[in-house]
Amino acid sequence: MESTITSDGTVAFTEDAVKEYLDKCITHWRRSAPPCEMRNHYIDAFQSVRVSIFGELLPKDKEVASADLRQNALEFVKKALPEASDIDIESAAEKIVKNFAYLTEGE
Repeated sequence: MESTITSDGTVAFTEDAVKEYLDKCITHWRRSAPPCEMRNHYIDAFQSVRVSIFGELLPKDKEVASADLRQNALEFVKKALPEASDIDIESAAEKIVKNFAYLTEGE
């Protein structure tokens, strides 16, 4: 696919160009580190525009989904077990990730 950015620095206004631009923005923010609330706002905003125009979300790739699941599992365990050691938190989060992978096999 050709570049979506024109010589004057704007996005070519074609269906493919707009979708490619939105997808690149969403992917960029998904992969930016560290995860933070601002990152999520940008992802939500670009996804909202994508849904409004094209009627669908950009699905997460497995690598990003796995990293998000691990981060969410760590946050959950820290809140659920505030007195736990870092090693116990890591271990519990890893078990959550493995169980989720087992439960969603074949999807």
